[in-house]
Amino acid sequence: MESLPYQPQILLNFRYPDPAPRRQDHDEDDTHHTLFNARLADALAPRPGREGRRDVGVLYLDLDGFKAINDTHGHDAGVEVLLTTAQRLRTVSRPQDTVARLGGHEFAVAAPRITARGLLGLADRITTALAEPQLIHGTHSTVPASVGTYLAATGEPASEALRHAD
Repeated sequence: MESLPYQPQILLNFRYPDPAPRRQDHDEDDTHHTLFNARLADALAPRPGREGRRDVGVLYLDLDGFKAINDTHGHDAGVEVLLTTAQRLRTVSRPQDTVARLGGHEFAVAAPRITARGLLGLADRITTALAEPQLIHGTHSTVPASVGTYLAATGEPASEALRHAD
């Protein structure tokens, strides 16, 4: 049996329940954010021979125009955009990267063992992939993203690295 190629890890939540039980969705977003922070913290953990080494990339993405798509085409269109974004991020990310939807229209990528040049290349691939038009309810629309990058050093707190990327 042929083995499947390893894919980047991706943490997502796409459920938007009715307003009354909305707190549950918020809890799941918090769980994904916490899990992403745990994976980022692990990548940043000091290890022998890596002390202070700046080789953990953090990318923070905000989908520009997402609210307009959601307001114009409805919730289902918003979900389509999020799913397409997640798939595109997974496609351009490396196998060792972790991609997460942090909530709303924000995503993050933790890219361990990467150089400054590699981080800029990853950001460029992401920007290019997300700038491609998407078919949203029969209409081709562009939903580009603002992408912040930060090359963190081992031993740095995950929350600080994510804040710098934002």
